[in-house]
Amino acid sequence: INFTVSAIKVGIKQYTAGTNEMVLSFNIYTLASGYPTGTPVLVSTTNYTVNSTNAFIEIPITPVTITGGQIIVEMSIPDQTVNSNVFFPGSNNLGQSADGYIKAAVCGITVPTSLASIGFPNMDLILNLKGTASVLATNENKVEKNIVMFPNPVSNVLNLKLSNSETIKSVDIFDQSGKLVLKNIATDK
Repeated sequence: INFTVSAIKVGIKQYTAGTNEMVLSFNIYTLASGYPTGTPVLVSTTNYTVNSTNAFIEIPITPVTITGGQIIVEMSIPDQTVNSNVFFPGSNNLGQSADGYIKAAVCGITVPTSLASIGFPNMDLILNLKGTASVLATNENKVEKNIVMFPNPVSNVLNLKLSNSETIKSVDIFDQSGKLVLKNIATDK
């Protein structure tokens, strides 16, 4: 599956401005497998100046197409103590498509560590990618609507989340080698 990312969507729980503006950095990486121990490859970066609180922000990026592997989105939050800014990313306890990790040297966390392992098992960061998926890079199979597929990578169960106005008539699923592994599954949603 190819996925062309066009925007990053992030939840902002709280932001209180300090002496200077706060700029978040977002990096998108690809990884063949093995996060957090593998070596991610940077494919896109963008910055966003925070100016709101209790918001769900969509940040457009220059489109980048990712082919296979894992997609990692990193939100880098600058040291809050320097400018007296207060910032908390948006989160909920509704589940997530993959584990959330934190790395914060100022907190003594120097390697990516799962949120669950530091005492936040129900903190699911609101950080999504918006884009278009296409199967085997063919236009005939291009998904035009906002469909969320998770987890990535998938081993046994692939979840598809649609808007209320959309339905699936059939699904063909291929493995990485292009072999058809599942065909024509009708669902209610």
